[in-house]
Amino acid sequence: MAGDGGLLTETRPVHIRRSRAMAPARTADGQLVGRAVPYADGDPATALQGEEVDGFPRTADGDLVGRVALYAVVDGVATPITTLGGNASDQVTADPPLVVTPNGDDVVLSLTTDAANGVPVLDGSGLIKLAQMPISGLNYHGNWDASTNTPTLADGTGAAGDMYRVHVAGSQDLGSGSITFDVGDLVVYEGAVWQKFEAATGVISVNGHTGAVTLVKADVGLGNVDNTSDADKPISTATKAYVDSAVAGVGGGHLTVTTQTGETVNLAADSPTVQLIDTTGNVNDTAVNLPTDAPAGKVFTIKQVAGTLGITIDGSGANIDGTPTIGIESPLGLRTVVYDGTNWWVISGMGA
Repeated sequence: MAGDGGLLTETRPVHIRRSRAMAPARTADGQLVGRAVPYADGDPATALQGEEVDGFPRTADGDLVGRVALYAVVDGVATPITTLGGNASDQVTADPPLVVTPNGDDVVLSLTTDAANGVPVLDGSGLIKLAQMPISGLNYHGNWDASTNTPTLADGTGAAGDMYRVHVAGSQDLGSGSITFDVGDLVVYEGAVWQKFEAATGVISVNGHTGAVTLVKADVGLGNVDNTSDADKPISTATKAYVDSAVAGVGGGHLTVTTQTGETVNLAADSPTVQLIDTTGNVNDTAVNLPTDAPAGKVFTIKQVAGTLGITIDGSGANIDGTPTIGIESPLGLRTVVYDGTNWWVISGMGA
């Protein structure tokens, strides 16, 4: 009936026939008639002592020499006792967790289990139930989903010390106002209300990641970084366009040059950088119209090379140094202009 460590692992009633050695002999009206002691059959009656009262007396070689019985001794005469006076409960007593229950001529001896003054019982895992342990503290029940309140928790419900770990973050009103729970927090019932205990005061997550976090460049907004050394970095698309526009018209390592005649010259974004204007034969000054689709950084150098008339440079809707047009009046005068994406600016010049 005992398990490891002396713990009871089986509970069942034990039937014991009343032992006639457990009470004095009495008359029908309950009067004592003598002291009940074990005797061996024989004449004269011989009282047994010591270990002999635990069984049949034997010789040195183990042979039985008589039957042990109970006798009432009156005036030196031993009389076998067949009827005992008193109640069975008077004749057999026990301390908790044993319980004595009379049952006719028998006594039922049973154990109190899983209750006060009883013995503990084991659960399905062979362990003593936590409720029967003489300890107090936290009772961990597993994970709790704070987004759906699963399993359901509410103030006023639970046992003091009940505890769950938050494995899905969320906010819940368990009866004392809304509480926000993070993954890893503990929620503990203190006997009246559920309380939150933060698992940590430091970093809870990194960019939404928890646990052993391995970051990639997109996690910190660097998804377009290619980790190329400065020496190997290519220029950006915008920079390339700027450079291309700055050297538009360059061929074979030299600036391309063109000579224009007539009273009107319309330049395009890809026109040669150096424009030589011959005003010979003109009635009016030559009008040079800058392109409207030039990329930022586009440069033109416009020079009057022949004739006596001047040149008017028109921004075609954009300003040139803050005005719609500028002029070249002196023979052999020039202006170099650059486009910033919105307006043109004079960066060098010669002559009025």
